[in-house]
Amino acid sequence: MRLCSYGKAEEVAILKDGGLLPIKELNKQVGRHFPTTMLEFIECGVVEYVKEVLSENEWLKPTLKVEDVQMAPPYRFPPKVWGIGLNSADISRI
Repeated sequence: MRLCSYGKAEEVAILKDGGLLPIKELNKQVGRHFPTTMLEFIECGVVEYVKEVLSENEWLKPTLKVEDVQMAPPYRFPPKVWGIGLNSADISRI
């Protein structure tokens, strides 16, 4: 399952079959209340459960075309940013 954020509200959607299935639309169609922003979606731990819902409801199709929406960053303000310097050993010799 591939996730993305789109639009001004930066809502989360599932990339599926060349289109987007917004979580908001998934909620309406299957009667759930999954979070609609990326950070909340990941933090509340529903990713595996959403995968199950998708596999049980194969009739769910994308409702938006990728080219018709403006993609957004996965989430705007991450709580932490980690970086790994793979060349740091080389720099220490200088």
